[in-house]
Amino acid sequence: MAKKRVNITITEETQERILQYAYENHLQGGLSGAIEHIAWQVLKVKNAQVRGQSSMKFDK
Repeated sequence: MAKKRVNITITEETQERILQYAYENHLQGGLSGAIEHIAWQVLKVKNAQVRGQSSMKFDK
């Protein structure tokens, strides 16, 4: 999957909070890395099962 550049606008307060989150969680990549990390966390919660994979339950 190719990356796509997207421009977003956030307040200075939001920027500071995201950077603080990145610092506390030892994230790399500055502001953009922190935003990407947060986005993936949200996607993992919404799509708990990754596309193309299925779960199987076996009774013993």
